[in-house]
Amino acid sequence: DLRTIVGNTDVKHRMRMAALYQAAESENRVVVGTTNLSEAAGGFFVKYGDGGVDLEPLSYLYKSHIYQIAKYLGVPEGILSRKPSPDTFSAEVADEEFFFRMPYDKVDLCLYAFFTKAPAEQLAASLGVEVDKAKRVLADLKHKWEVSEHLRVMPAAPTRTVPSSREASRRMALSTLTFSLRTASAPNSPGGSMAVRHSSWKM
Repeated sequence: DLRTIVGNTDVKHRMRMAALYQAAESENRVVVGTTNLSEAAGGFFVKYGDGGVDLEPLSYLYKSHIYQIAKYLGVPEGILSRKPSPDTFSAEVADEEFFFRMPYDKVDLCLYAFFTKAPAEQLAASLGVEVDKAKRVLADLKHKWEVSEHLRVMPAAPTRTVPSSREASRRMALSTLTFSLRTASAPNSPGGSMAVRHSSWKM
């Protein structure tokens, strides 16, 4: 069944994590993760797998930002145009097909609308879809956020209080970036009008 398939594929992620830590500890280094905000918010990473790292420098950047930065740095087009994939199946499976069911630029717009509590009518206008569809998307993101909360916090300890999902959501919404909801796309920008400011939100 699906749970068995997911459990088996997650083993591959955790084996990678073990190999990375073996190499890092052998050379007195740290393991740096690649999970971005779009993935972190929906729980699209594996606990103690690709989420088992020392640092998550991309966790406050939407996927659209990653593409913009990569293009600015001159990353080869062959890499930029390749569909993002967890590389855990023998057949090619893209993240959009497997988990998000929509392009990343639209995912990011919807996530920002969710975190800032933008009305569904405003999101629908930005995406050019019916309001009912925008409401379904927001409900789906809310569900993913809530059921994946345990992935974004460390296990409880006597000296630490685990933050509530409301507090984590507030931090994420207020500290990440400026994102225009007026349009889903803008000239020279794959994900709309975005400008990175700063972030105090941490995974």
